[in-house]
Amino acid sequence: MLPNFTRRGLLLGCLLTIVSMALPDIVHAEDAVILTVSGRDSETGDLVRRDLSMADIEAMESSVLKTTTIWTSGEHEFRGVTLTELFRSLKIEVPARLRCTALNEYSVELPFSDTRETTVLMAYQFDGAYMRVRDKGPLWIVYPRDSGIINAADKMVWQLRELESHY
Repeated sequence: MLPNFTRRGLLLGCLLTIVSMALPDIVHAEDAVILTVSGRDSETGDLVRRDLSMADIEAMESSVLKTTTIWTSGEHEFRGVTLTELFRSLKIEVPARLRCTALNEYSVELPFSDTRETTVLMAYQFDGAYMRVRDKGPLWIVYPRDSGIINAADKMVWQLRELESHY
């Protein structure tokens, strides 16, 4: 007989697998919130929280980044919205630092100044296909591998769900 914590872990693992298999359909529902961005409104200075669907994100100007990653083989094409364009479109003040949090609660803080040195993309497509949760999607922060940014690979958060501004 398995200990209680092992049975719970197995049950949780099975549940997460089932949910992750269903998420690709949920993510592409017209109004499903897949990303929350918080910061200061660029006009009023008030703290705001913007909940975005995939349709909201795709309505913004998109960019393409071709690069390699340490998790994939060869060069790939990523399509998405640059962080600069995201904040401009949402009318949120550019922060000094940005906390990026994934579905599994992994988070990293990156300096927004990185966006002045290189393209930092919030990708929603990988080689022309939408990314499923099990494929690092639906959103992935991507840096060009040859950007010269120190620890760029450590800042590439996949399964992104929240961006929190720090001023």
